[in-house]
Parts: sequence; structure tokens; C-alpha cells
Amino acid sequence: RAAVQSRGSSGSLPPSTPPRPSLSSCKGFGSAPPSTPISASLGLLAWLKHTLAAVSAEPSSELDAFLSECRQPNVRQTIMQRVEELLARVRTPIADEAPAHDDEERLRLGVRLYYRVMHQMLVAEEKRLKARDFTALLTHDNFHRSLLATCLEVVFFCYQMQHRLFPYLLERFELNGFHLFKLFESVIRHENTLPTSVVHHLLRIEEAIVEEWGWRAQSPLYELLGIEACAQTLLAQYSEPT
Repeated sequence: RAAVQSRGSSGSLPPSTPPRPSLSSCKGFGSAPPSTPISASLGLLAWLKHTLAAVSAEPSSELDAFLSECRQPNVRQTIMQRVEELLARVRTPIADEAPAHDDEERLRLGVRLYYRVMHQMLVAEEKRLKARDFTALLTHDNFHRSLLATCLEVVFFCYQMQHRLFPYLLERFELNGFHLFKLFESVIRHENTLPTSVVHHLLRIEEAIVEEWGWRAQSPLYELLGIEACAQTLLAQYSEPT
């Protein structure tokens, strides 16, 4: 816990550390070390626009094919409605920081990345499981919130929107850090064109979640471990004056 105490209460990310070996090889378009901050920024924006040039801001026909296999009705409509509701939570605050058309373009880039990564995940799972019915996943609210938050985090990082980076979207989307933690490695694995600097940024957020954000009150991690009651008891004991 010393690492957490040294961070203070600001919630800022810890100093950059080398990524774990299993993920450090994730390199893609624009991943060569830039010579200047300006070239780095331009490289990230070039990667983003190149990668999403042919991607729509709504489910593609290929993604629709998976959605149609769900055992629940109106999955596509529910997904698109959720996207718009979540964007509304972000759109108003950042409208003061950038022209409205720039704001909307960046948000739509996040949505396009969201649909692209979702489709790539489903294709991989279809190959692995030999199945096309992913109702449980595609109707899971936290999965969609976490995936959209991750994709917007990538876009905000590419545009260097410092005040909108982690943990901003946790609060806006009502997520716990543990929700993002479960998605990051999957996103890195399935969107294998991510530039190295983006991968490192996500790994730094993982570190922050492991050190602090994943252990905050109401974290699903406690329920997963089955120790929430025990943790609360210990906390109460150590909080009592001796």
C-alpha cells in the first residue's frame, strides 16, 4: 500500500514503467519511436484516422450478423441507444474545450473504434468457441460501458485531451476501475495495430487500477474474491481508536 500512499489523493497515473513482456510486443501503425512530441502526436492522429477510415459509426453488416444471432430482441437498437446516452454524458462538458464539430468528430471516432474492436472480439471468439451466439456478452451493460470507455480513452489520448483521460470516464460512465482492467488486455490483443504509446498508456492505467482504483468502495473485485464483509470488518477494527 505504500505505492498507493505515495500517489496521494489526486488519482493521477503512476510514473511510466516498462510493460509486462506478454504485451510489450503489441506494436502497430506509427509505433516507431518519434523524434519529437509533435511528430508523436501527428503519428497517433494518422494511425487513428487511417485505422478508422472505412469504419462506420454504427454496427457494420458483419457485426449485425452476430447481433442477429442473439436470443434477445432489439440488441442492435439497445446497443446504439446506450452509446448515445453515454456520449451525452461526455459531450456537454467537453463542448467548452473544443469547437462543437471537433468535439463530435472525436466522439464519433471513439464510437467507430468501439464497433471495430467489438467485431474483432466476436470474430476471435467465434473461432475459439465454434459458436455465434454471444447473447450473454452482447447484452451485458458493463461490457459495453467499459469497451466504449476504453475506445474513447484511446481517442482522447491520441488528441492529448489531458483533462479527459483516466479516471474521467470512470465517473461519467459509472464504472469501477476493475471493469476497465478486465477489458484492456482483450482490447490490446484484438486491436493489434495500437501504437506502442497507446499500449503503454493503457498499461499505466492498469497499474493505477491494481494499486488503487480497483480497490475502492463498491468494487466488484471484493464480491469476486468473496471478502467484502471481511474487508469491512478489518477496516472498522483498524479505524477504531486504541
